[in-house]
Amino acid sequence: MRQYGERIVAVWGTFDIVHAGHVHFLKAARSEGTRLCAVVIPDEQVRENKGTAPIRTTEERCRALLNTGLVDEVLIDSMSAGLRCLIERQPDVFCLGYDQATEWEVELRSFLAAHLPSCRLQILPMFANGIHSRHLKAAPITSPYTS
Repeated sequence: MRQYGERIVAVWGTFDIVHAGHVHFLKAARSEGTRLCAVVIPDEQVRENKGTAPIRTTEERCRALLNTGLVDEVLIDSMSAGLRCLIERQPDVFCLGYDQATEWEVELRSFLAAHLPSCRLQILPMFANGIHSRHLKAAPITSPYTS
């Protein structure tokens, strides 16, 4: 339930290995409001979108995001599943990473116009020349972002 004066910001992603680029992205998104909701794409949808399975399971990726202390809520959903969690939360702002804009911006703008017309789409700037999880090796499951 939305609190009085609360400004909800939503982000989405795989968040396979939480790294400095994610931290920068989440901090930038958080600065757009008072509550940050992260939507984690489920394993099967990641496989379909990227052609490979994520290194971490959906549950491990959710736990890692919560453990950063940068998000208030982690939800599991995807565009193909209808992003019902966003319709329920009614975010004021949806932040896309600079690299997500090229792939998802048109589809997301259409979704927002149809279901959340008052939600503003904000594309966040690149950090550190574009760090991506695919460039990193998996840390042991005992990393500080999971437990």
